[in-house]
Amino acid sequence: MPQWLRLAASLIRRLPCGRYVLMNLLCKPGSAPFISPFQVTEGRLRFVCDVRDGYARETAFMGWYEPQETIVFRQLLRTGDCVVDVGANWGYFTLLAADLVGSNGRVIALEPHPALFRQLRENVALNRLGQVTCLQVAASDREGGLPFVTYPEAALNRGTSRL
Repeated sequence: MPQWLRLAASLIRRLPCGRYVLMNLLCKPGSAPFISPFQVTEGRLRFVCDVRDGYARETAFMGWYEPQETIVFRQLLRTGDCVVDVGANWGYFTLLAADLVGSNGRVIALEPHPALFRQLRENVALNRLGQVTCLQVAASDREGGLPFVTYPEAALNRGTSRL
């Protein structure tokens, strides 16, 4: 994690308001991805952080994404559990679930978008998570194919793809 981000994150976490405005201003469009501690696992895992993505940016600066859902995951999942992450994106909940269920558990991560799927697999490989299976598919109640609509390249949330 770059030193500037580490320092900025310690300040941003203390702000009572304006966090997201400041995070967005600090992250330039040409910023290169870097390896960041996945702080929600107390640093046991890491992830490839591309701060052009709002989801990854919030994780790097704040240490978590979607705090209420993160709390629910922590309360519900136990060692040995099985989890399916539908629409896994780059793997925030996949990584969190893998940490919580441990090597005796199982995580199945579904992500149809080719670029996000590559990031997901990269994050799983980076952490050597043998309990995680990544599948480049969408979940549905029937078999078949549909046209895939991807996110705009400048999108802050790259998880907005849809069928």
